[in-house]
Amino acid sequence: MNGLGDFVSGAIIQDSFFTSGLDQVGSTVVNGTLLVYEGCGTVGTNAGLTWNQSIGGVIGANCFEVDSASYAPASNYQLGFSDGTISGTSVTGRRFRSWSIENRFSEVPPIPTAAEIATAVFAGGDIDG
Repeated sequence: MNGLGDFVSGAIIQDSFFTSGLDQVGSTVVNGTLLVYEGCGTVGTNAGLTWNQSIGGVIGANCFEVDSASYAPASNYQLGFSDGTISGTSVTGRRFRSWSIENRFSEVPPIPTAAEIATAVFAGGDIDG
């Protein structure tokens, strides 16, 4: 599975993938449904998901886009097929991309201004607040 990283809520997540048969010749997904799964869940959704096949007329070239605003922060997600076949081989249950939304995200405290540092130092205080 290919990990795409950790995204802030509201980011658009884009990636591409290639589908082919065992002979490595590009093939379209037949009767396939691409879904987003939260964590290791078994029920997927297509909320905020766009999937395009045969990009630029190239059979097997796929592109997807996920609007992360459709999903809860502090969670992990996977992209996969809930059904379908590629060159006669079932891809049901195959998950191949993963990412998180603000699940490894830590807000960086603002850098104090020179005046705040001087005030803290002269007052014997803590510049971290």
